[in-house]
Amino acid sequence: MNSELSSTDDEVCEPQSNPTHRTIHWFKKGLRLHDNPALLHAVNTSKTVYPVFVFDEAFIFQQDKDNAGKKRLLFLMDALQDLRNSLKKIGSNLYIFMGDTQSVLKNKVKEWNITQFTYIFDTEVHFRERDKQVKATLQEMGINVVSKVGHTLYDIDKIWTQNNGMPLLTYRKFLDAVASRSEPPLPVRTIQTHDFLNKEVLTCEDDTKRYEAFTDKKLAGFDRNRYGWHGGETHALERFKLRCDFQKGLELPAKTALQNSSSTGLSPYFCLGCISPRMFYHTMKTIKAEARKHCLTPKSLMGQIIWRDFFYCVAAYTPNFTRMKGNPICLQISWAEDEKLLESWRYGVTGYPWIDANMRQLKKEGWINHLGRDCVACFLTRGNLWLNWEEGQKVFEQYLLDADYSINAGNWLWLSASAFYHKFNKIFHPVYFGKRTDPTGEYVRKFVPELAKYPHKYIYEPWKAPLEVQIEANCIIGRDYPQPVVDHETSSQKNLERMRRFRSQQEDTINMTIDSFDYSKGKEVGSVSRSALLDKEGYVVRPPRSTKRAAALDGKLPSSPPLENNENDGGSPPKVTRTIKPTSTSKNTDNNTVTVAVARENKIRPECKLS
Repeated sequence: MNSELSSTDDEVCEPQSNPTHRTIHWFKKGLRLHDNPALLHAVNTSKTVYPVFVFDEAFIFQQDKDNAGKKRLLFLMDALQDLRNSLKKIGSNLYIFMGDTQSVLKNKVKEWNITQFTYIFDTEVHFRERDKQVKATLQEMGINVVSKVGHTLYDIDKIWTQNNGMPLLTYRKFLDAVASRSEPPLPVRTIQTHDFLNKEVLTCEDDTKRYEAFTDKKLAGFDRNRYGWHGGETHALERFKLRCDFQKGLELPAKTALQNSSSTGLSPYFCLGCISPRMFYHTMKTIKAEARKHCLTPKSLMGQIIWRDFFYCVAAYTPNFTRMKGNPICLQISWAEDEKLLESWRYGVTGYPWIDANMRQLKKEGWINHLGRDCVACFLTRGNLWLNWEEGQKVFEQYLLDADYSINAGNWLWLSASAFYHKFNKIFHPVYFGKRTDPTGEYVRKFVPELAKYPHKYIYEPWKAPLEVQIEANCIIGRDYPQPVVDHETSSQKNLERMRRFRSQQEDTINMTIDSFDYSKGKEVGSVSRSALLDKEGYVVRPPRSTKRAAALDGKLPSSPPLENNENDGGSPPKVTRTIKPTSTSKNTDNNTVTVAVARENKIRPECKLS
């Protein structure tokens, strides 16, 4: 699709009349034939092209090798089969090998007398280190190594260099940096049959049988129902065509964002590179002709694809980005440790039906909408349970189809208000947010079937139902469905005070990621009253202390005892050595003013990243 778009990138090599290279194209991410500049370079400069994928457990399963990402493994298997089918249709094939990446590639280079090696550039730290080692090894063997940008809109290394070797720690600064550059390159043409007409096509053995045996064993007894999520470029392009509503401002819907049909559902495909971000961006721009400055807010789809680049850029150059300890932009918080609470959240038995429905959908289908992700993440961390965002990150890494090193960590830093997001007194209400989004509770009934017979009045607060209603619904609270694991009002207020304390002691860290730009461009209203509010979108907005009192207390609070000596009351932040200089000198004023306009504007956040 979008064949009218063609690249004018000077780095794209034109077809050679008598190509001489014998080339391996290494598929990692970028599992597609459209807009694949590295593969295009290979077919334009080679007489023989070997498309290769290395199934390396060390990189496929980055955490628990026995449990991590089985839904994602299915999705990857679909994507590889789809890619193989597409390559066969145009006269080529996909060769799959098992083992250590560097060893496999080195052996194949020797066996096939390879002279050139091409691949799409990876942005993530562990992949970059692997790629660096592969490149060095092959160059020592005299191989011409060619890498191209294709997983992001921009070359993040060039942006980093342009910023004098410092990461851009706010979206506004990132936008300013990319504004000084030209638009992202147009997508290159799709690889087609004529690209392989005059190529030597050699038959060789790969590890397909071994790969199939391994994945069958890995998935033995596992639910292989895709629930509508089939991996691969073919499905990505079909979803792109059918699911993106280009005629309504290019913005994600806010009111019915529960099921797949309510958003693009492209995030898993972007994660594996089954769809090109540049094709997506330029198609958006073609369909919706609006000035670039005015379409890059985090609410727009174009803005969200740029936000994706922003997180990739920050993650690539921030030490320990996926952890709190040693992460210079992350607030150092003494989170509680409670395995029982963590398991109740993980398996969707918190006693809050809206939270539980989202967590059960996540575990079953490998996906939840961006609004659901917002709510469950806030509930786990600063909202109610006060548990470490790293634990939530691990659960998402295990279950999400679109789990992505940079974006997953960036979203958890954001949602826990540990970095990037500083309106910490805005808390997602685990009852009223669901009521506003799905008033009849059909979503809850689907994923929490114990409550299916509950009347609308009690579906989000079943513990309030009279005993006769519980008996009629065949679900007794405390027996068939749990009581709430915490009281929302008490826990959220307690956590708000904890967060104020930590923030008052770490202003330098806060200032590093403050973005003062108002993306909504709406009129601000005056400060709200002292009592807690529930805004029209279902958020709890807790006004802070008076400005006078805040000025008297903030920054002067005595350090509290460590967590273990303070009955899980937050403690004082551990010391941290920062290796990144603050990018802003503005003072944090989040504790002094809360505006309803800002709270409502953020109902669709950058976090949704096209999910």
